[in-house]
Parts: sequence; structure tokens; C-alpha cells
Amino acid sequence: MTQANEKYKGDALLQKCFTVEFLTKKQKINEGEVPQYYVENSHEAIINPQVFELVQQELKKRLQTKGRYSGVDMFSSKIKCGECGKGLVSPKIPPANQLIWEAFEAAVEVVVKNGGKATKGKARSGAKLGSDDLPLDSVEGYIAFKVHGVKEGETAFGPGFVICAVLDWAEICKNERGYLTINPLFNL
Repeated sequence: MTQANEKYKGDALLQKCFTVEFLTKKQKINEGEVPQYYVENSHEAIINPQVFELVQQELKKRLQTKGRYSGVDMFSSKIKCGECGKGLVSPKIPPANQLIWEAFEAAVEVVVKNGGKATKGKARSGAKLGSDDLPLDSVEGYIAFKVHGVKEGETAFGPGFVICAVLDWAEICKNERGYLTINPLFNL
């Protein structure tokens, strides 16, 4: 069960999006064009509001924790050098600070800047920032540039697929093939 939506605790935010064209039913995310209204206790809560707030705090804490929250690398003690006994070492493996809160904020920011839909980018392929495979306005390109300080022309690596999956799970964005789109019901 996802815990990112106020409806779980019995509240409702009205007019997150609005109809731009009545005949075509085209909708737009509300960026202040029309007033929004927050209604507390608008319906029966799915979960206790205190539990909801605790989950929000825990999600933020886990996303802000440097490295992996569990502290266990998925490759730990699985792949070892036959000569020295050291674990897997490669420049292609991202540093531990890839999944930080700022990376998730940057992902949402670039999607919004691109009108609600942004290409994911191909950082896992070893693409250089600013190339066709990793443009600056892609999710992975923007995170590499804004959060991790990668410069244009440098190789970037980041687990954008994980960031996109978490944002989809949290119902903030929709993780589509090649694209990340904003959920129209998400409150920006």
C-alpha cells in the first residue's frame, strides 16, 4: 500500500488539476491558476492519520539516509576475487549517495519543467551528459547535473530506474517505458 496520498488519512486536496477545455476534457495540473482547497476528515480514513504521518517521516528518513537503508549491498559476499578475496569493485558501480532525497526532488522538478513528461535517459549505458542518450533535460541527466555535479561531456551513472520506480510506487509519477510522467492527482 502506498502512503503518499492524503486520501489515505481521510483528507482531500481539491482541484489538484482542472479542466482547460471542456469539450476535449483536456486537464492541466493546477500550478496556482485556480484555488485549491484542503479538506480535513472529508471521508473515512483508510489508515490512522498518525500512522500516515509516521510513514511519511519514515519514507523521508529512508530516502535521506546515505547509502542503502538496509546497510547490505546486494552483491556483498556474492562476488569475490579469487586472488585477494575482495568484493566486487568497478567504476560502473554507483557511489553510495545516489538515492538521496534531492535526487527524487530533482526527478519531479525536471518532469514538471518538461510539461509533465520527461525522458528517463540512459545513464546506465555509460552515456555522456548532454549526448542524445543522456540529455540535460532527461531524468537521469538532470539528476546527474543538479544533484551530483556531473558536467556536460562527462560520463554519468545513476540508478534512475530505481528513482522512477519509487516515484511510481509513491503515486507521484507514472513510470512508463522510456518516460516519467507526473501523476495529475499529485499535489505539486
